[in-house]
Amino acid sequence: MTMATSPLRGLGPHTLHVVVDMQRVFAEATEWRVPGIADVMEPILALARAHPRETIFTRFMTPAAVESATGDWQRFYARWRSVVRDRMDPAMFDLMEPFTGFVPPAEA
Repeated sequence: MTMATSPLRGLGPHTLHVVVDMQRVFAEATEWRVPGIADVMEPILALARAHPRETIFTRFMTPAAVESATGDWQRFYARWRSVVRDRMDPAMFDLMEPFTGFVPPAEA
């Protein structure tokens, strides 16, 4: 993917930069690996560096076990059993480097 480059504009006083799921579980060798995740890292980093206080990172968390999921989620996680927390290193749900430096108590 090629993105047009332009100078970053200031964020308005009521604007937040929300970064969703930039976690190791999506970047490393798991069943949920997203091959193109590296392609979006630099634009996200540029905006986070320019506006660290306005940047919020989310993390997707799977249930502790397939059996603790409810409703249709139980069938979903039965299919993706390898990413349920009782079968995966908890550190895989951490943010990817270098995003960890933007999250409290870290300082950018």
